[in-house]
Amino acid sequence: MIEPFGEHYSLVILDCPPSFSLLTEQVFDTADSLFVPIIPTHLSLRTFEQTYQFFKENKLKPKRLHAFFTMVDRRRTIHRVMLAHPPAVLKNRLDTTIPYAAVVEQMGDYRAPLPAFNTSAIVSKAYSQLWSDIKQTLKEF
Repeated sequence: MIEPFGEHYSLVILDCPPSFSLLTEQVFDTADSLFVPIIPTHLSLRTFEQTYQFFKENKLKPKRLHAFFTMVDRRRTIHRVMLAHPPAVLKNRLDTTIPYAAVVEQMGDYRAPLPAFNTSAIVSKAYSQLWSDIKQTLKEF
């Protein structure tokens, strides 16, 4: 479906639901890079490990998986520990972390992206830095 866009666009971003499906598998097979948000908890990490294993089993080049921590609450011990000692499976992890912030939920109220109504929030700046990290990663292709 996206092949015709290649003539007009150098970058196509697909936002997929957090599940395994035929669509997800096609994105896994097609994408040059995949950026995976991870909440710093064991359950979220386990899901990423399953995705990583799926890539290995299906010869899909797991080095294309780039995790990043999101919804980080530094008041929680498990979040602080996982950030201080990221598991080895996250070796291609992006450095930027996205903090948990109620202002993110206001995007639905404003029907706009966060920077459109609040550029000064720490989380707004974190998303901007994440985009810089993603662009830097994409330059490798």
